Amino acid sequence: MAIAVLSDVRILVGEMNLSPKIGTASISYGAELQDVTNLGGMTTRGNKAGLKTATVAVDGYYDPDGLDADQFPKVGATALPYTVMEPNAADTTDAIAYLGDALYADLEQFGTVGDVTPFSATLQGNNLGKGYTFLDLTATATGTSNGQQLGAIVNPEKVLVAIHVLTVSGTSPTLDITVQSDDNSGFTSATSRATSNQFTAAGSQYIEVAPPITDDYWRIAYTIGGTAPSFTFAVSMARQV
Repeated sequence: MAIAVLSDVRILVGEMNLSPKIGTASISYGAELQDVTNLGGMTTRGNKAGLKTATVAVDGYYDPDGLDADQFPKVGATALPYTVMEPNAADTTDAIAYLGDALYADLEQFGTVGDVTPFSATLQGNNLGKGYTFLDLTATATGTSNGQQLGAIVNPEKVLVAIHVLTVSGTSPTLDITVQSDDNSGFTSATSRATSNQFTAAGSQYIEVAPPITDDYWRIAYTIGGTAPSFTFAVSMARQV
């Protein structure tokens, strides 16, 4: 079942911002049907839910010197963080985001002679979460995001985090990202739950935070170093669906 079909979205995959060339996007989430029909008087075929599936499909316009050249090497790559978010969702309290990690399953390019050349791509998700965009900005100094009440995390739930570092400038720039939780919205006793790799160039990372965690408020802290550093990046976070 398609849970979201969108025509105005911001789509980040790894360190790529696909949004400028995307026309439409859809997210499908479902469960494989397993046949449990038996001879015990059943008059209709029986089914139970098997493994869940998550698929992100996008359609847009071919750009041989831009995004499509970046996408081509990604085909077959696994554990790519992805975020499908509302546009202009910079550190707000209600900016919904769908996120997870995925296999870049396929990329189709070219079409009918005389038409604007299209492309389409499919991401086969390993995980899917519905949460929030915590950060989507250009920053030159250390800071934190607003907090969100994601809730306490109990087994088998996880917190999913997608980090997308799109552009970097400066001399010896560094960016470190930390996932924090607390039992209050003021984060007076914040606990660090996970820390990213250190970014010195464009890149991405997918992180899972394991249960149990009784804190219900979550935020992102980031530390920037170097001389005249500047990072354009986005971080989304969600409970696993």
